[in-house]
Amino acid sequence: MIKKFAEFIEESYGNRTPDEIVEMDKLAIRYFGTTKSFKLGGYVMRDGTILDFSESNQGSDGLMRYGDHRNINRINYDYETDKIISDIEEPDIWEYIDLGNIRLNYPNGFDLSQPMTPEQEQVMCRYIQDCARINRNGFYITIFKEGKAIDHFDYDKIYVDMIMRDLDNYFNNASN
Repeated sequence: MIKKFAEFIEESYGNRTPDEIVEMDKLAIRYFGTTKSFKLGGYVMRDGTILDFSESNQGSDGLMRYGDHRNINRINYDYETDKIISDIEEPDIWEYIDLGNIRLNYPNGFDLSQPMTPEQEQVMCRYIQDCARINRNGFYITIFKEGKAIDHFDYDKIYVDMIMRDLDNYFNNASN
């Protein structure tokens, strides 16, 4: 039986309450904004929202991703005043992934640590299809836990069904 998403969350860093996780999501959307473009995306959140790492809300031209994935640690700041707007402890990149968010590395692959939510599955199927359309250099998935790569998949050809099946099998076996 596939381990439920909530069971993986309990095994991650474990120092966040559900309210803190909701607050982090709101802060991330406030800081980065959202996008429909995979090219501009930094993370796919658990609800399927893609965080906009183009930095267009900070004055960039918004034509490419300029933000670094590590900037997730800035979500409790107001980028205009650089003042702290929340007393929540900022996440680092690894905790953010451990909490179920997927790091996009368009068009080459992605990193995750949890089974995908149904909302993420829909977005990631489109993401993989989009990557397959423009990427001729292979594709990868890395599975992290607490900042350590614990497994890696490399693909010469990009097929949505095969990639999603591999992930399902991986997380199904991880729970046994």
